Amino acid sequence: MGKALYRDIAELYKVRIPSKLEELFVNIAASTSEIFSYSSLSRNLGISIEAVINYITYLEASYLIGELRLYSKTAEKSLRSNRKYFIIDCGLRNAVIRTTSHTDENHGLLVESVVQKHLSVYANAMGMSLSYFREKGEVDIILHSRNMVIPVEVKYQSSISRSDYKVLLTFMEKFHVGKGILVTRDLLDVYTADGNEIQLIPVWLFLLMFS
Repeated sequence: MGKALYRDIAELYKVRIPSKLEELFVNIAASTSEIFSYSSLSRNLGISIEAVINYITYLEASYLIGELRLYSKTAEKSLRSNRKYFIIDCGLRNAVIRTTSHTDENHGLLVESVVQKHLSVYANAMGMSLSYFREKGEVDIILHSRNMVIPVEVKYQSSISRSDYKVLLTFMEKFHVGKGILVTRDLLDVYTADGNEIQLIPVWLFLLMFS
């Protein structure tokens, strides 16, 4: 990892302080699939917002991280909002933050990152886009094109309660989307509410479906 960051990326883009590039990557790796603001990263790393934006661009171009923008009908709002970043290689993520932890929370974040990476490849191949939605709750991924919107929520659990559908249904009602997907640990089912349909799909099957 150090070799890639310090020699390849740092030399290619003439990064003045390679250690800050690595710190940024570790920050994103440790909190993969979470929402980041440029200003908070700037404060935490002690570098300018411009440097943060540049370093993120380098990491994306090197296929180390992926980005999701806020889903909005207004392009200006999407551009101004904070971004969600996810790690491309979960094995690399664990190596970078030096963890072998296998807690449920850790599993959930890693599975969400795997789903995001997988859908990123699918979206690129199909000419679609990936976003996230946040408004009194968060929908993890929105797969969309001009004529199609598919909200995807990742709940790596074997038990799903009614509250787990809440934000997904809110999005579907707000944007008049009739179907959504809840990625689960091992549940295969269909949940309906007020004419809306949510398909519960085990993660292994979901990855096969969008391959």
